[in-house]
Amino acid sequence: MRLSDAIALGRTLLTPYAGVIEYNGKGCAIGMGLKACGKSANVHDALTDAGWGWTGNFNIPHPMPCGCTRYEVNIGMNHGGSLIAHLFDFHVFGKRDWTLDQLIDWVRSVEPAEATPQTEQAVAESRVHAEVGEKA
Repeated sequence: MRLSDAIALGRTLLTPYAGVIEYNGKGCAIGMGLKACGKSANVHDALTDAGWGWTGNFNIPHPMPCGCTRYEVNIGMNHGGSLIAHLFDFHVFGKRDWTLDQLIDWVRSVEPAEATPQTEQAVAESRVHAEVGEKA
């Protein structure tokens, strides 16, 4: 599941709350995404891409989408998880100059496309071509 889709689903499972991944039915954007996938994580795991493959897939853009500088944000890690946390905590939940929908749309704009699963027929055809030395 793409992170943007997971956040959109997870917001129906957790009440938005800044500063925590998930606690007592509340959580941040990444916590919402994790909850939607049936996972939970501590802060370190969530921001360091602990086995669920989301935030390490894109780097922090320059300029940042919120207009803040890297120094204002104090981002120590150069990947999307720390920026998503900043956008949610300081702009969606804090200043309220971003909506959760805007955050989801931004994540969708920078995350890699989800791999399209092959049909059983396409897999079988690939095997047949491989067995006879042809390209599919």
